[in-house]
Amino acid sequence: MIKLPIRQLVELILRSGDIDSRYVSRDRMQQGAKAHRSIQQRNRRLFEDYQSEVWLSLEYNHNGIDYLLEGRADGVFKLEEGYIIDEIKTTTLPLEQIEEEFNDTHWAQAKCYAFMLGIRDKLQEVEVQLTYFNLETEETKRFLKSFRVSELEIFITELLEKYSEWARFLTDWLQVRDLSAQELKFPFPLYRKGQRELAVSVYRTIAGGQKLYAQAPTGIGKTISVLFPAVKALGEKKISKIFYLTAKTITRQVAQEAFARMREQGLKIKSLTLTAKEKICFCAKVQCQPEYCEYAKGHYDRVNEAILDALQNDDDLSRSTIEHYAQKHKVCPFELSLDLSLLADCVICDYNYVFDPRAFLRRFFAAEKNDYVFLIDEAHNLVDRSREMFSAELSKTAFAEIKKRYKNQDKQLTKVLNSINKLFIAYRKQCAEQDYFVTKEMPEELVKLIHKYTAVCELLLKEDKILSEDSEFLQLYFESLHFTAIADLYDHRYVTYTEKPQREVIVKLFCLDPSFLLAEALKRGSSAVLFSATLSPLPYFREMLGGTEEDKLLALDSPFDKRRLCVLTTDSVSTRYREREQSREQLVRLIATFVQSITGNYIVFFP
Repeated sequence: MIKLPIRQLVELILRSGDIDSRYVSRDRMQQGAKAHRSIQQRNRRLFEDYQSEVWLSLEYNHNGIDYLLEGRADGVFKLEEGYIIDEIKTTTLPLEQIEEEFNDTHWAQAKCYAFMLGIRDKLQEVEVQLTYFNLETEETKRFLKSFRVSELEIFITELLEKYSEWARFLTDWLQVRDLSAQELKFPFPLYRKGQRELAVSVYRTIAGGQKLYAQAPTGIGKTISVLFPAVKALGEKKISKIFYLTAKTITRQVAQEAFARMREQGLKIKSLTLTAKEKICFCAKVQCQPEYCEYAKGHYDRVNEAILDALQNDDDLSRSTIEHYAQKHKVCPFELSLDLSLLADCVICDYNYVFDPRAFLRRFFAAEKNDYVFLIDEAHNLVDRSREMFSAELSKTAFAEIKKRYKNQDKQLTKVLNSINKLFIAYRKQCAEQDYFVTKEMPEELVKLIHKYTAVCELLLKEDKILSEDSEFLQLYFESLHFTAIADLYDHRYVTYTEKPQREVIVKLFCLDPSFLLAEALKRGSSAVLFSATLSPLPYFREMLGGTEEDKLLALDSPFDKRRLCVLTTDSVSTRYREREQSREQLVRLIATFVQSITGNYIVFFP
């Protein structure tokens, strides 16, 4: 059965045109979400039987292929005369420019939901309403159509017919993948000490939909020990996708090598490595606009062909592979990788694609339940990384630079920048002689001013499109938006840390305890394995990394024979910084004597 989100189906079949990511009036996702909530709250007040965010799913067979269609309708009205599916869309266009057939994809998504509701409740007819909300004027415009469920079925079968090439490929691929995974043997002649125990624990954790916190020393073979059982679980349909999350490029390469070894043993699996947009972009400057980037222009007209080409011809969707197909089809490599990630069996990526509020892959996590496993390598790094992800800071200098650059160009901007500057000066005085100040209270006055600042910026960006090309202006604007978003998360797990290094003043909303937010993020999957060579003490890391006492702990011994460990020390060489010049020759002689005594390979580590 192919799990197919309605939004993915509609966008894949009906999308066309350019990528254009220039500024379009604020953080549209955040603002659009607020507009959705506002309309839904109003509908709940006015209509007793109105429901918002209604999850719909339907098992449906077309041309011998089983689909699980699923998605979330913005709203459903239950009236005496029947049901209305309400699809809410936000816009900055004047509403008089929006007519009934303004956007086919808007109707398409709503019609799919209407069909699913009609089949679920055995209806003959369902009405579909498109509600357009203007973000600037806060006015609404609605269009209402009535459809017989039989004609909606014709519409959805036409979509699925166009999707059939993808469906046939996926159906055939899943059969091949699952069979190869079921037949796969451990890709080494023998298990190392502790390796089988780790692999069995990982498999049971995935099968049981649980979390495992494992400390496994260097040399045990952690990567293959977690990937092998995850692949076996994938082949048995206990999960639908593997996320291998890392903090470093080198550990991503180790995961790729593990898949290569399993492929040598006959495994058929599509693994994709996500690379940051700044690294994989073909242009000198990351500017996703059709006037600037030839890969952005007409991207959506060509990308489906690129996706099929890559899937049909390659299983290791590494950075170089994605770049090859992006060049071949003249599409954006980053957007191509995101589309391919939806169809890959395993996604190898940085922590932030699952945990960071600004960067996590929303396209994967819209469903109520996701049968994904998160394999989190070097998990001890996630504590500090998550603290940074859930924190935000602003500096006095950044605002001073904007004030200097746009001096007296806009009264409202100057006014709010002056107020922010005065507040930063007050914070500097609070630091006194300590050079820092810590409080558990959120800086509400600063948060209010930052809200005002972003509102002024929005107006200026609407009026002056050239501002959208000022990277420093946009950078501070987005940092300010992030600051207000983190302020919404602020609770007893946070402190406000203010410091004054030299002439600077920095205010940081610092997440001391990321455990709650990590636990919420881990709910985006069905199971998780967090492992490292240095996850000690285990109960501490379990608590800090979003676990509970019900979650499993596993500590393994080193696979190496302790009798073969030799530790030699010397107390005659100083490694203090101020004495390094004097001790250099003595240190060199010591190393030379050691190396010359026994032939072999050596690595010398310096403090």
